[in-house]
Amino acid sequence: TNEILCLLGDNWFSMRTTESAKGVIKRRKVMTTEQKQTLEVQAARIKTSLGMAQDLTRADGATATTTEDGFIEIMEPLGEDDEEERADSDE
Repeated sequence: TNEILCLLGDNWFSMRTTESAKGVIKRRKVMTTEQKQTLEVQAARIKTSLGMAQDLTRADGATATTTEDGFIEIMEPLGEDDEEERADSDE
């Protein structure tokens, strides 16, 4: 017999001929390539958004740094209005 055990997905297996298994592999390659392209587009959008967020913080005099965990820490300078509000709330 020229049948092999073929993974259909999510731990489902079936005995398939080699020709049928080749078709499964070709379809999976196409699907994987499409998923990779989609993820690359999403990654590019996230990088663009991150760059815009960092540009906005710099415009206000704030600083943005990336931590080891991948989070962005934003520190903004305290303005005069903020100091007055803080003093009023302490009274």
